[in-house]
Amino acid sequence: MKYSPHVSTLSLALALSLGGFAPGQSGPKEPEPGSAPRVEEGSAPKEASEAPRTTIHPSAEDIKPLETGDKVPHPVMVRDKDGEHAMLRDTLKEGATTVLVFYRGGWCPYCTTHLAELAQVAPELENAGVELLALSPDKPEKVAEHLEDRELPYRLLSDSNAQAMAAFGVAFAVDEETVEQLRGYGMDLAEWSGNPENILPVPAVFVVNEEYEITFAHAEPDYTVRLSGEELLKAAGVKPVDEPGSAPREPGSAPREPGSANK
Repeated sequence: MKYSPHVSTLSLALALSLGGFAPGQSGPKEPEPGSAPRVEEGSAPKEASEAPRTTIHPSAEDIKPLETGDKVPHPVMVRDKDGEHAMLRDTLKEGATTVLVFYRGGWCPYCTTHLAELAQVAPELENAGVELLALSPDKPEKVAEHLEDRELPYRLLSDSNAQAMAAFGVAFAVDEETVEQLRGYGMDLAEWSGNPENILPVPAVFVVNEEYEITFAHAEPDYTVRLSGEELLKAAGVKPVDEPGSAPREPGSAPREPGSANK
């Protein structure tokens, strides 16, 4: 689904300015403590038994996402809205299917529109025993602010050190020209993430089974194109409530309005 959300001129400028990234020309930097170290492009791929991948790709078009059949990388550290550290695998609901959504941040209107649409299908996922988790480079304070501004019926996690997005193969470096352009709009990527590396994920969705195996993978370099709620339900093996044989909606949950996320 290609989004055209109604946003302010400034917000739209912030989002559009991050399209068509050019590879950064600066040399590799020393990694911050606890961050995902940068690896030169073309380095040998790691076997599944080795440590998670740590490549930060030079552009959104160069990403190499994990595929169906791959395992959730481990060890990968993330944080919750309160700043508490946890291994990503430990945050997954034991014995259940999990949907992992990577988004660019709470500053991105395309991302907030998508998160709002996913909130509409979250009850159906929950009724089917499927957990929904969304990760972004936002530092915990920004994640907490997002949850205060918008009530979401699922968890948001901070991947401000870029470990998860790098391990899943969807991380790329924002070039300096774009970083400076964003600062001119009053939007500092490093301030939002607390990470001076200026790394973003390509928007992506991974469905993971109870064995930590990826059963569905979708990553789209065009940040305006996202999986719809209905497509996500199908990827997770959940029938929409209006389909025969689907699980009934929990009492008190609001029905979804067709197309409401795009109004």
